[in-house]
Amino acid sequence: MTIWGLRKSLNRIVGLGAGALALALGGCGLQKQSHPDIISFDTRTSVSTADGSNGTLSGKAAFQALQTDMRTTVNCNQCHTSGGIRSSDPFADPSVDVGYSAAKINAIVDFNNVSGSKVLTFLQNNHCGITTICGVQDGTIIKKFLTDAQTWANAENSASGSTSGGVTITGLGTYVTVAAQIPAASGDPTRPTAFQVPLTGLSSKIGASGITFNLTCLTKKVVNGIWVCLYSMSNPVLNNRLTQQGTIVLAGFDLALDGTYDSVNRPFADTTLNKATATLNQNIAFPGSGALLFWGNPTGNLVKLYIQQLTAP
Repeated sequence: MTIWGLRKSLNRIVGLGAGALALALGGCGLQKQSHPDIISFDTRTSVSTADGSNGTLSGKAAFQALQTDMRTTVNCNQCHTSGGIRSSDPFADPSVDVGYSAAKINAIVDFNNVSGSKVLTFLQNNHCGITTICGVQDGTIIKKFLTDAQTWANAENSASGSTSGGVTITGLGTYVTVAAQIPAASGDPTRPTAFQVPLTGLSSKIGASGITFNLTCLTKKVVNGIWVCLYSMSNPVLNNRLTQQGTIVLAGFDLALDGTYDSVNRPFADTTLNKATATLNQNIAFPGSGALLFWGNPTGNLVKLYIQQLTAP
């Protein structure tokens, strides 16, 4: 049974209404937020990762943020498209495939020295005579280009096995964890089940690092012959299990169930409250976290995390 079929059945049984599936609780005594008690998971529309199902960020997916910068922030697409006057290097083409291929062929980003990349030089050297496109002096725009170029470089280096420069993730949806199977969970809130979502695919050094939650089955129901639980995921802890000395800094994340997420109830999303820094072999709790409740079963539902900010070797 899919989660959507399960939701329809649960709605009929427990009378939660048309959108019933998930409930987020605040950090103070598990108090409810100021929105409807139970809401549906909405389909995520952020950066789509071609290989997000196995916890890696594809180079093409990582490139999209930089491509958006070039197309919408400074309008490189006035020239650099397959139908433009610079059709030989169409890295700002509306097609991701065309733009990605051109960006790699023309090496607009140096994956081992991002700050010295062509894209940053040509962003500022006024080569086209239009200062708003290629004579940029705005530090905020230059920093955005640098950040998104570094994200792309990290993805390409990770895919090729390179460890140059470490890993820096900025932007919700840029990195999606491996899909982790929900385990059978304890029904005793005083003795929750430990459930880890691994940070697979970030780099060759990430090892068995991940985020571990307390998972509890608060109540059970039988729906169409299947036992389902109202799960509580709470108390996330950052586990640093790098393969060498190093520090992981992670801030803000959203939970997705079977490829969809709750866009309103986001107890772990605040990058200030939910920030942890862990050195090798440390387990560091995220200080401001609440809990997320959702209906599911331990044989059919998968959890992923959409990371907002992360740095690691």
